[in-house]
Amino acid sequence: MAKVLKHIEASFEIVTPSFAGDADKNRAKFRLSSINGLLRYWFRAVAWPEYEDLNKVKEAELNVFGGAGSETNTKKHAFRLRAIKTAIRGYYSPQSQFDQKNKLSGINYLAGQGCIHFRNGLQRAAIKENSHFILKLQFIRPVEEKEFNLLLKAIKCLGLIGGVGSRTRRGFGSLVLQYLKVNDQTAWQAPQNVEEYKSMLAELLKANNDTLPDYTALSKKIEWKIITLQNNNTWQNALDEIGKQFLRFRSYGRHGKLPWGEKAKQRFSNDHDLVYNFCQGKKPDKNATAPERVAFGLPHNYFFSSLGPNGRVKVTGTQSERRASPLFIHIHKINNKYYPVVVFIPARFLPDREQICLKGKRKTSLPLPLNLYQPIKEFLKTLPAL
Repeated sequence: MAKVLKHIEASFEIVTPSFAGDADKNRAKFRLSSINGLLRYWFRAVAWPEYEDLNKVKEAELNVFGGAGSETNTKKHAFRLRAIKTAIRGYYSPQSQFDQKNKLSGINYLAGQGCIHFRNGLQRAAIKENSHFILKLQFIRPVEEKEFNLLLKAIKCLGLIGGVGSRTRRGFGSLVLQYLKVNDQTAWQAPQNVEEYKSMLAELLKANNDTLPDYTALSKKIEWKIITLQNNNTWQNALDEIGKQFLRFRSYGRHGKLPWGEKAKQRFSNDHDLVYNFCQGKKPDKNATAPERVAFGLPHNYFFSSLGPNGRVKVTGTQSERRASPLFIHIHKINNKYYPVVVFIPARFLPDREQICLKGKRKTSLPLPLNLYQPIKEFLKTLPAL
């Protein structure tokens, strides 16, 4: 098979605030190591439908990104990654807010308590939106042409549905790819309108494999939507609206109300009752399964203020503390308009035979729901699509 030795240039814009950095929550920073990890992640995602064999995916990943294989098969990166230009517009500091009144309930919900407190503002620093960077991937040894093309596809995924930093699956740090060059020749240009973007997504996410992947990867089972908005002139409007849609679908409400006063639909009242009864010492029914909302990712926490110290429950796997959400929320910018994009990438949720653990003052284990991903599919149906 033919091998190639080329270089790639890719330009990105950060269109929503990015919680990028390290353990220091008071300082956000752009890190090439994070970008390299993201490229590696998306490479694995696009490689699965090409090989449908974990060992072959690992081999291709090793050839491109380097690392330790067997004792006799250790490779260095096939390319050098550097930023040939960075234009960071500034930073949000802790305790600052994305709006003066901090009333963006949807944004607050998507960020979660680790990043935003509904009263105190940001809990960690963030890179401001409208920041830019250009990457150069200079290959120093040849790779298979198929592997090179998979890397190009991974870059497109990062810049069409991905992001950088914490909470990227909830719309923060959304990246927009502006152009791709190969050997200084334009290889791809950004869509000029939403119809072009839709066509690009359809082509990018197309896959022929019909079985559920072992890990988050492309398959025929992917579902996605670009969401219609009355006002998409700012990233705040776009992210807040999809956040409210998400909160509206999932929330039981406080005293039956959502933060902006709307009556909560309480679609998952069975989840609420199951965990509430567990907090009160009641044993789940023998046919009970885990809360349906675990499908959106783990851990999945509950707090019932009326029960005091006994009202806190952490829901995880019996062996796995975390399971990233299979639902990706992305904000894409086209001609200064902002479009929420929701992508469902299903894969095996937990290792075989692993159950869900409810941890409060005591513990109990429950099997996963039979139709695990049905709530996510129902959520997608509620969204108005372009």
